[in-house]
Amino acid sequence: MENLRFIHMSDLHYRKNYAAHGFEALIAAKQHPQDNVIKCLRKEKSEGLDFVLITGDLTHEGEAEDYIALHKLLKAELGEIPFILLPGNHDRRDAYIAAFGQDTTVESADSVFDIKGLKIITLDTGRTINGEITESQTEWLSEVLKQPSERGYLLALHHPLIDNQDGLPPALHPDSFTELIKSSDILGIFCGHTHHNYIAQFAGKPYFTADSMAFSMVSTEEMLTFKDCAAYTVMELSDRILSAGVRQVVPAVADIASFSSDKLSQLFSE
Repeated sequence: MENLRFIHMSDLHYRKNYAAHGFEALIAAKQHPQDNVIKCLRKEKSEGLDFVLITGDLTHEGEAEDYIALHKLLKAELGEIPFILLPGNHDRRDAYIAAFGQDTTVESADSVFDIKGLKIITLDTGRTINGEITESQTEWLSEVLKQPSERGYLLALHHPLIDNQDGLPPALHPDSFTELIKSSDILGIFCGHTHHNYIAQFAGKPYFTADSMAFSMVSTEEMLTFKDCAAYTVMELSDRILSAGVRQVVPAVADIASFSSDKLSQLFSE
């Protein structure tokens, strides 16, 4: 069976036009995430690509026009190559659903996609800032995993599942969720939110967090430091084994800014 090669990217925080004040001004002061996405897709498409997975925060508090513009960008760059998306805590679900037209509802973006015999499951954890997987989502996932999949499953969500990953809390989830993952045919778990690459295991399964395509950040109890860095992960599936390689679009050269939690809250409210 042929290998599958795909991109995992996350946290685009895309907007057509960023505001000149507050937190958006910080993003606007550096290279537009659109340029990072285009550079990534053109490079990887030339090397062969089966699909693209983007794990949330597609826009930065985006309006309908931002989702429409992002949709056009992905279609123009990828052509017939499929892309799989899910919303994060910065996304507005009504505008997201309207633009991308996935087989889902505004209440939930939980979906299943089949790419060449590999099933990719998306779970919407982004309706709260720190993320949550509910009992009903766990029950739904249990039913999905009962269906056979020729090449196994991938699970994608926005929030991390591992405690204190880069200073951020994991998504709340019931104990039954962990047990379900442990006994499943899931080959890998994919998430974002932290703006940092991270590879580990969750419930005995390979676990991958992608960098952001907009900016990097380092979180501590009192401070949040932003860096001008953008990166993504190239994944390959071979005989049910996943391999990962991180590629930078914008290398981290310096801190952009550091904020206390109080100051950061003020910036987001402006």
